[in-house]
Amino acid sequence: MAIRLNKTSKIVFAILIFVLSISLGFLVWRINQEDRLDPTDSDAGGGNAQQCQYDSCSCNVCQLPNGTYSALMTSTECSNRGGTIVSNCTVYNEYRDPDCFRVQCPDGAWILTKNTDHSAACTACNHNKPPSNEGGECNLGSECAPCPWPKVAYCGDKKCSCILPNEIPSNQIQCGSITACNPPSCPTGMVDCGTSADSKDKTGCSAQGTCVSSCTICANKSTVTRYCKTAPVNTCDGGSWVVKPSGNINFENDITFTAKAKDADGIKKDSIVVKKGTQTLPVCSTGETVNCIKLTEAATETTITGTLSTESSKLDPGDYTISMNWKDKKDASSAACALTTSFTVLPAQTNPDWEITKGVVEQCIDDSTEDPKAELTYTITVKNTGDGAGTISKIEDELDSKVVDTFVQTSSITEPGEYSDGMIVWNYTSSPLSLAAGASKTYTYKLLLDKDSFETYNNTVTLTPVGSDPLVASANITADCIITETPEEPEEETPTGEVPQTGLFDSTASRIGGGLVLVIFGIFIYSMPNTIFATKERKISYKYREKFEKKVANR
Repeated sequence: MAIRLNKTSKIVFAILIFVLSISLGFLVWRINQEDRLDPTDSDAGGGNAQQCQYDSCSCNVCQLPNGTYSALMTSTECSNRGGTIVSNCTVYNEYRDPDCFRVQCPDGAWILTKNTDHSAACTACNHNKPPSNEGGECNLGSECAPCPWPKVAYCGDKKCSCILPNEIPSNQIQCGSITACNPPSCPTGMVDCGTSADSKDKTGCSAQGTCVSSCTICANKSTVTRYCKTAPVNTCDGGSWVVKPSGNINFENDITFTAKAKDADGIKKDSIVVKKGTQTLPVCSTGETVNCIKLTEAATETTITGTLSTESSKLDPGDYTISMNWKDKKDASSAACALTTSFTVLPAQTNPDWEITKGVVEQCIDDSTEDPKAELTYTITVKNTGDGAGTISKIEDELDSKVVDTFVQTSSITEPGEYSDGMIVWNYTSSPLSLAAGASKTYTYKLLLDKDSFETYNNTVTLTPVGSDPLVASANITADCIITETPEEPEEETPTGEVPQTGLFDSTASRIGGGLVLVIFGIFIYSMPNTIFATKERKISYKYREKFEKKVANR
């Protein structure tokens, strides 16, 4: 389809082409133009300070009558303030404060200044920036965390580091020497180990206080630390029992004690105090042996001994406590320099008489099943049938030899009985068990047997009284829980010989006959349309079809 333009349309189209061409040409020219962000000479007093926003450059700055510098004054403003332009200064803009500058000029000046305040030096340009750790970002050494003395915090290549003052690069402003500050003294109760600025031994000491020394020129910082340690406190070292009376003690027995008081400084002899209850026992004098103490001194320990009961001087039956404490030779004491013990003196035995019996009962678990268990509970009873109190030293129950360790239910044994190697023993040898006249005490334990271990068991117990002949008792039992066996199911018989041919096609002749019947039936089905259904109407339909075919052929 052709486009037909009249005269007016041609003019409009030409104007449109012209305008678009000019716009495109201007856009290409503008893209290729160099950007200018620095102020012109009419705006800034002879410097390129505005180009120093994120780096440094050589610029002209205004030096004011008071000796300070301004990086961004115009020439007119500098002149109005009575200042003069200084050429070829290095101006650094501080990243986090756009109005803050560092200025270094050929005359050696190095100063911080804020453009909004030309009358004084800027002392904290980056006041919102926290100190950097070593290796952190910085613009000035003052932004870096203080370094341990004698190194100083230094900002080089905008990274903090710790260096010695004389290692600052020669093209950077030098700190010179720094006088070490004096950190706070050690707290009360601690000993001074010196500071990080000296060479005193600081083993076992910890930092307690710090101070910061700064360069007066570049504000690089160094930290001096005070080290202290806890003042040693003299204490009494301790002590121990050598012979310690405790538990139940027969009336007939002698009772003595021995202890050692120990300290590296030695023991202050007259500080030793030994008490029987509330009674203080004195140091034995010549001829005294009972209810007093003897002291044997050595360089770092003192042995304390005493006798409380002998055949000729018996302690009455009852409860007793022996306590003692002491100090070292520097008069120090502590909870470690004290010992105590308690014991009971049993009543004197008159005419005790003893009886011991033993019984056992069976409890069947899972009775009348395939896997029953028999739990045998044994009970031992010890009785003082005499008319006076008596003591026993041991009860020993010897188990039947058929008992194995797994049968014994150790948690069921009455304390303080213990099982080992076919024997359960209640041992009171070190502290005999006292039974008053007519009193008795019962002990029990259990055995758990599986069905394969159902037999007769005979356990024998022996009682050993103090001052009397041993007594023996036995208990017999036959484990006889009912075991019920589950009858086995009869196995299913597998038929043998040939399987009888009862199917319709079990013989070869019947299979062949069946195949012929199927073939004949198929032929019959195939011929049905031409035989059974060849009716008159079907023949008429064939007639019309032949006429139609002839008409089509004649066309």
